[in-house]
Amino acid sequence: MSRPRLRFGLSLCLSALLALLAISLWHPAKAADRPTATQGQPATPGSGVSPGAAPGVSKARYRGIDFTPSAPIVPVKLEREVERPQNHFTQGLIFYNQLLYESTGLYEKSALHAYPATELDQKGGLGTEAQLNLPPEVFAEGVAEAKGDLYLLTWQEGLIYVVDPSTLEIKDTIRQPIEGWGLAHDGRYLWRSDGSDRLQKHQTGDFAPVGDPLSVRDGQNPVRRLNELEWDARSGLILANIWHSDLVAAIDPASGQVRYYLDLTPLADKERARSATPDDQAVTNGLAIDAQGRLWVTGKLWPSVYLVTYSAPR
Repeated sequence: MSRPRLRFGLSLCLSALLALLAISLWHPAKAADRPTATQGQPATPGSGVSPGAAPGVSKARYRGIDFTPSAPIVPVKLEREVERPQNHFTQGLIFYNQLLYESTGLYEKSALHAYPATELDQKGGLGTEAQLNLPPEVFAEGVAEAKGDLYLLTWQEGLIYVVDPSTLEIKDTIRQPIEGWGLAHDGRYLWRSDGSDRLQKHQTGDFAPVGDPLSVRDGQNPVRRLNELEWDARSGLILANIWHSDLVAAIDPASGQVRYYLDLTPLADKERARSATPDDQAVTNGLAIDAQGRLWVTGKLWPSVYLVTYSAPR
């Protein structure tokens, strides 16, 4: 090899080493911290804890959380199990005027369902009282009540349906360039999740955004994949399912800090164990507090809805 070729070869090697070093130091952030998989497509559940987590931490217990939680983890006690349709891809759950409303997703299958709340205290399970079927090109998401109307999110369609709760007729359609996952009303504002670690406040009526998004943290760790939401008027906290996790985050709406987690692992384990064909989309999702202040939970494609109790830390 001649000297010019040798120098050229050494130059190529040096360039390659510099490129490898640059790649090893560059860690591009996920766009908006969203999960790489979408809600309507198969996804791999989270591995549990980060590689640097303390030894002995149960991966099953913290399924779907990419850090070791520092906020208290509170067990729930099962009080009642009520059968309901198993093919419902639950996105939102809410009580209003003695009815339990459930929004269900997937394209060509999205709908809003209404059940008599009294059926939760009777044998025989839930039977749908009324149903609003949405257009096939719409993927329904969370639902919340505000000022006597139901607000129903869509995933990526940029549509918010305003629905009459007594007739399930669409009264208005609001267009906003947003992504919708979960929705809750705190008595003044509607709070929306989009699968990231942020919650956005919206006005009722025109659904206009209010202020900057709230960043949700456990200590310094961002809590990502926030999904279905429920406002807990007793504690003044927002409850949030974490997509592909069995934990429910109880979030301070003023600071964004997670005050504690509810651990739904026993219910989720039960559903996974009795499923003949486990579906990685059949995750915990659905939080609703009834008129008596009782918390009901369920999951996507679960055949039951559960009444649970717990003792929140002070």
